[in-house]
Amino acid sequence: MSKAVIREFLARSSDDEIRFLGMRLVERLQDDLAEVFNYVSKGNSRNIGLDELLRSTTTADELYQYCDDFQQEIEKEASRRNVSLSRGKPQ
Repeated sequence: MSKAVIREFLARSSDDEIRFLGMRLVERLQDDLAEVFNYVSKGNSRNIGLDELLRSTTTADELYQYCDDFQQEIEKEASRRNVSLSRGKPQ
C-alpha cells in the first residue's frame, strides 16, 4: 500500500519537486525531514494520500520505514527522469 501511494504522488510531481524532496530524503541533513513533512502536509489535494500515509504511523520506526520507502521510490523516479539529486553546483 505505501509504495503505491508514494508512486502515485511521484507520478504527479514535477522534476523540481522530485529534486527538492529527493535531495532532502537522500542526504537527511539538519532540518531535511522537517522540510519534507512540511511540504507533504500542505493542503494540496495531490499530497493528501501521502500525508495520510505518514500520519497513520504509530511508531517512529514505522515513520522512518515510510521515509526510507519514499526515498527509494524518489531515487527510482529521479533516475527514470534523469533528475539529479545532488546539492552540488550544476555543471
